[in-house]
Amino acid sequence: MHINDFIQEKKSYYLTLLLTIILLIFSNVVQGVIYLGIGIVIFGLIYVINISKGSKEFVISRMLVLSIPLSFTSVFGQSSGESNITWFNIFFFLLLVIYLFQILLTRKLSMNILSVVSIFLIIISLIPLLVSLNLIDGLKQYINLSMALLIILIGTSIKYRFNQNQKEQLMLDYISSAKIAAVGVIVQIAYINIIGNEVGYYSFMGGYRHAYGFLFSDFSFLSLFIASGAMMVYFVKSKYAKLNIFWIFEMSFLLLASLATSARTGITAFSIIFVVYSLFKFIHLLSKGSIKVLYIMLLNLIILVGSYLVFIRVRQGVGFSGSGRENLNDIAFSVFLENPLLGIGFGRENYNILVGMMPHNILFQSLAQGGLIYTIPLLIFLLLTLLLCYKYDRKLLPVFACVLVGSLFIPNIFNSRFFPVLLFLLSIKIQIKPLNIIKKHRMIS
Repeated sequence: MHINDFIQEKKSYYLTLLLTIILLIFSNVVQGVIYLGIGIVIFGLIYVINISKGSKEFVISRMLVLSIPLSFTSVFGQSSGESNITWFNIFFFLLLVIYLFQILLTRKLSMNILSVVSIFLIIISLIPLLVSLNLIDGLKQYINLSMALLIILIGTSIKYRFNQNQKEQLMLDYISSAKIAAVGVIVQIAYINIIGNEVGYYSFMGGYRHAYGFLFSDFSFLSLFIASGAMMVYFVKSKYAKLNIFWIFEMSFLLLASLATSARTGITAFSIIFVVYSLFKFIHLLSKGSIKVLYIMLLNLIILVGSYLVFIRVRQGVGFSGSGRENLNDIAFSVFLENPLLGIGFGRENYNILVGMMPHNILFQSLAQGGLIYTIPLLIFLLLTLLLCYKYDRKLLPVFACVLVGSLFIPNIFNSRFFPVLLFLLSIKIQIKPLNIIKKHRMIS
């Protein structure tokens, strides 16, 4: 990376970090129009800093990725549950407007197999939406799903406005975004335990567990996001770093922050994928007689043992014991057996009223809410993303795999914000020749 690009990347990172820390620490003071004004100034500076080196599509994409830590809070400093006008949604909307204008101007719709499947899933998802007894509640889930799928169409279209370095920069921005959340967790822990002020989303559960959510509205989402950033460091940033100590420290910091949330999802997903990858790597190196086999064994041992010891400390002896997820999944499967084709419809409140607490598993949730007519296309879509990662960018494959493994322990991964960003990163990396669906009309003489 050129030194000027490095400086710009750091400026954008520190400015976004500043905005998140201001909200985390001074949320009781800096609210409403004041916080909106600060946000406009900071993101305005990020735009000015970057626009000379890239297209507006690239700059807005950078801001979208960097705004993930703020994606659960509105531009006025409130929870996104009170107002969905978040910086993340604003940047998504700007990219969507650019995408639609591009279609109108060129009269061409660039698509590939992933975007075709995405459109099909958007359409088929109308069925569980219409089945829902609470259409407004179901619409919230449908919108989150549609945003994750539409961002693939956007990425497929605007990726030609990015050069290779800019595509790699967006992947590094994902790591920066995870680091912002990790720093936020550490600051939150310090304020609550040292200074004595409760900031951010925090809960003391069961008399033993201190759960730290930073500015996220879900502890498991946060832990998985930070852990996916650690996975990105290992498979992406380590390829650029000259000294191993830098990226090893960064990955370790992210894993510790993920563990510090006290949620198990992140470290569990990371460990599963890292061990599977290491096993294949171990067999490959062993067949070649490479001494790097010892390095792989040592790194795995340090990560697994260290993570376990830290997590036992955080959860105070409870560790990885069950927390009722299996029972929720069993109930969801029973609901599916009673409604195998269509399910009971989208919507968290709809499910709570008809059944109870949502299942913490993407498969059981989709079966219960959408039946086979929704679940089969969804599984095809998810398997296709893994296949395209393997074929076009294997550095993203373990990151995607980590998040999808994590989705087996949390409700609705499409609400996470960071998963749509990963889909966007994948869409701009795919080199499949697009199909021009809409063509210019010829004049009839």
